[in-house]
Amino acid sequence: MPEWRTDPDYRPATKVSILVPVRNEGGAIGACLFALGKQTYPAHLIDIHVIDDHSTDNSINNARNIELPNLRFHHLPAHLTGKKAALTAGVQHSRGEIIFTIDGDCVADPDWLRTAVAAFEKKNLVMLCGAVSLEPANSVFTTFQSLDFCGMMGISAVGVHTAQLRLCNGANLGFRRKAFVEVGGYEGLHKTASGDDIGLLDKMETRFPGRVDWLKSRGALVRTRPQNNWSDFLRQRIRWAGKTTRNPHWPGLILSGLVFGASLAVLLALILIPWWTIYPFIVFFAIKLVSDYLFLYEMSGYFNRRDLMTGFFISEILHIIYWITVGVGALLLRKGSWKGRAINLK
Repeated sequence: MPEWRTDPDYRPATKVSILVPVRNEGGAIGACLFALGKQTYPAHLIDIHVIDDHSTDNSINNARNIELPNLRFHHLPAHLTGKKAALTAGVQHSRGEIIFTIDGDCVADPDWLRTAVAAFEKKNLVMLCGAVSLEPANSVFTTFQSLDFCGMMGISAVGVHTAQLRLCNGANLGFRRKAFVEVGGYEGLHKTASGDDIGLLDKMETRFPGRVDWLKSRGALVRTRPQNNWSDFLRQRIRWAGKTTRNPHWPGLILSGLVFGASLAVLLALILIPWWTIYPFIVFFAIKLVSDYLFLYEMSGYFNRRDLMTGFFISEILHIIYWITVGVGALLLRKGSWKGRAINLK
């Protein structure tokens, strides 16, 4: 994919809105808003909306400590819950022609808006998906998460750019207001807690083929922190996996099945060594090991995080266990939890 480079003579003139849906992000929301206040895009063309999804911590109090002239706060009424409801409310309160979404635990690079809006205008897009980097990686567990995220971003980028796979992340996403209204926003997507990003991408790509793209730019990253423990991590990934099992887009489902099948083949070959000998295990594991290494070596280099590859081998072992666990969980589980709230996975 070609790297997007903004014309040095570009002069922003488009009004944009940033939506920050928040539920229990008291420890991170301050850094998120501080970074939004440091954007190189003209401040008078930005309005920022923090939409509180019934937080039970000090998220909003901490957010109010960040003084930004274009910052507005909204609270979901009691009968509405969830990220899609928060984003819908944000769209209704905002005024920008282009709307960006970012999570309350994320930090955007200073040129995020300027780079993205320039791409929107130059390419005449209705939706633009961007990369999210997981940082820091200072343990085996966080290195594994960061490598997995590098791979996820690479697959999402090529999938969106070629319109072959519909994968993206709502922590770095932009869309035109008129297009959002035309596709009905998040209507029809409220039965599950997750899927605001992929569901909207599916609608946009279907209604406006060729006008959705991926922003490949090192100057427009959004950064977030890894999960703190395995329990939270697996719950998060099973929730994400539910997006594809409920409303499957077949190329993405086939790709997920391929990775799941490869992981399962390695595990079964290991278990069956006493009957099959060790050679099938060596073959299956070598195919997955080499494929993943080549791909992640390339992706970690793009993100200037080649140091992650020192933890590749143990991460590869964890990846096999993780994919089987999440795959089975996504198929069998119907209920889950997210930030102290029971949610539907299917």
